[in-house]
Amino acid sequence: MENDVNWQMSLREARFTEAAARARLAGAAPDAMAALEDLAEVERMVKAKRYGPARRALKRYQDNLDGVSDLSLRALVNVDALEHGVVALEETERARLHESAVLRERLAPALAHPVTRAEAHNALGVLQALQNDAQAARAAFDDALEADPRHYRALTNIGNLLLEEGDPVAAEGYYRRALELNAEYAGAHHNLAVALRRQRKIAASVRSLKTGQRLMARQSNRDGREEARERFGRLGAPESTRKLVRWVLIAMAVLIVFYLLRGGA
Repeated sequence: MENDVNWQMSLREARFTEAAARARLAGAAPDAMAALEDLAEVERMVKAKRYGPARRALKRYQDNLDGVSDLSLRALVNVDALEHGVVALEETERARLHESAVLRERLAPALAHPVTRAEAHNALGVLQALQNDAQAARAAFDDALEADPRHYRALTNIGNLLLEEGDPVAAEGYYRRALELNAEYAGAHHNLAVALRRQRKIAASVRSLKTGQRLMARQSNRDGREEARERFGRLGAPESTRKLVRWVLIAMAVLIVFYLLRGGA
C-alpha cells in the first residue's frame, strides 16, 4: 500500500520516471504500467531535447488512456499543460530567438510545468551564453539543475562555461558528472576531450573524442530516421497507404537488384 501511495505521489508531482519505477515495484496493473512508461518516455525525451518523440509518447499516452482502469492516471496528470510545455520548447527551438526577454515570455508554458521547466531554464542559459553573459547563463543553468538535478545537459553547459573561463579541471568534473547520468551523451564526451587536451592528457582526450564521434554518428542517423518519420506522419497517410509505399519500395529494390545482376552477367 505504501508503494502504491508513493507512485501516485510521484505522478502528482510530475516525476514520471520515478512514478513508473515505483509502480513497477508495487506490481501495478499492465495497462497502468504502459501509460506510466509513456509518460516516463516524455520526460526522458524532453531532457534529451528530442521533442518529436516526446510528443509522440504523449499522444500514445492519450490514445491509450481509455483502456486504463486506474483513474489516478487521469486525475493526477495535466496533459494539456504538459503538451503546451513541450510545444513551447519545440517552437522556440525552431524560432531561434535572439532576445532573452522574448524567449522567456515564449517559454512561459514550459517554465510552468515540472517536466519541461529544467529544459526551459537550460534554453535560456544557452542563449545568454551565446550573448557572452556568462553570469546570467550560469544562473539559468543552476535554475535548471534546481528544477532537475539529473539534467545532464545543464551540467555539460556549466562545464562549457568553466572551459571558456580557462578552468579545464573544473570543467572536467562537470562533464564527468553529466556522463554519470547519461554515458551516451555525445556532447559531454566531446567537450571532455577538449578539457583533457588542455590538461595535456592526450591519450584520454583521444579516447573521449572517439567515443563522442561514434555516439554523434549514431545520434545523427537516429535523428534522420525520426525526421523522415515525422514528415511522413504529417501527411496523414493511413496505415494502408504506408504499407503500400513500403511494398512499392521493396519492389523497386528487387528490380534494381535484378537489373544489376543481369548487367553483371
